[in-house]
Amino acid sequence: MAVGTLVVVMGRGAGRLVDEARAHCAVDARLVFPRRLSTRPVGGGQGEVYTSLTPAQFEMLRRTGGFALAWSVGGVHYALPRDIEEDAEAGRTVVAAGVPAVLPRARQVFGRVLVIDVGACGSAADLAERLDAIAADPSGPPAGPNSADWPGEVVGRS
Repeated sequence: MAVGTLVVVMGRGAGRLVDEARAHCAVDARLVFPRRLSTRPVGGGQGEVYTSLTPAQFEMLRRTGGFALAWSVGGVHYALPRDIEEDAEAGRTVVAAGVPAVLPRARQVFGRVLVIDVGACGSAADLAERLDAIAADPSGPPAGPNSADWPGEVVGRS
């Protein structure tokens, strides 16, 4: 199991917020912001950075183990690449947008999972500040609610 932390940012606009936080934290080697993979067409992400795949490409990568985490929302498929597991094993903090459905698998793969609800974050600068604090703390994510229904630490859940 990995020694780093996976930060899953959830809620409306999470992908765009993660992209903005990436820009604020670009010089911090402790933080990794993987590019999400999606079957959403190029240009359909409302300013969000992602790699567009055809449904056939996505399914081939899923079958061959190319994803660390994968999920679907509204008929669109999303995934995080397998190489983020190496980043977590190296002790880095991996930050990505996701959904509650990925949390059980995320806990199996990464061990330490922190969930940030963007409804309570405010701005990209606020998220960047939180991520900086998370990456700087070798003991892991801050204490917070933890339950079988929401398997991860929750920051700012509204």
